[in-house]
Amino acid sequence: MDKPIFHACKSEGGSEVIIKSAPFLSENNERQWLTQGYYFWIEDVDLAHWWGSNSVKGDYAILTAKLDLDAVVAKDYSYLDLISSPLHIKHLQRLISKYLNKMTISLGDRYEPTISEVIAYYRMKAKDVPDLFPFFGISCCDDSKAMQRKFINCGNSKDVIALNGKHQICIFAGYEKLIKEKEILHPKQWCA
Repeated sequence: MDKPIFHACKSEGGSEVIIKSAPFLSENNERQWLTQGYYFWIEDVDLAHWWGSNSVKGDYAILTAKLDLDAVVAKDYSYLDLISSPLHIKHLQRLISKYLNKMTISLGDRYEPTISEVIAYYRMKAKDVPDLFPFFGISCCDDSKAMQRKFINCGNSKDVIALNGKHQICIFAGYEKLIKEKEILHPKQWCA
């Protein structure tokens, strides 16, 4: 991925701690959209500021970095690209369908799993069968209905463009070596 990525975090410990220790692994709880991992905003530093202002308790720092994907891609592993890969999106749709079929047997037809739940299930299964979920991370975007616009106003066309700006990537634990060229962007007084 040649795009810049941004990680917002607490600024505790000062710049030396942040540059040495960040990014920080997210908590392992139900709030994690893409399960536990190292979360970054893709290309848009304003989203990192938004996250830092709204979700980090107290003062925050922003770290920028690059992902070195060459080593991992050569081993037939990649990240699950739910932003720009129709094949990856279809793959996740198939996994969701299989999971739903399995779970509705015990939980009924009204069961609606979250994406996080489905990903957690397949990540756990991949510990025994790695090819089941051969990804070191996931990129996705929030589908904001407010930012959908019709392509055209003619006939019965209902097709819309989704102008989704909240692009994230989550790198799973064990692959943090892919995170390179770390640099602090915020607060300004910490910048080189």
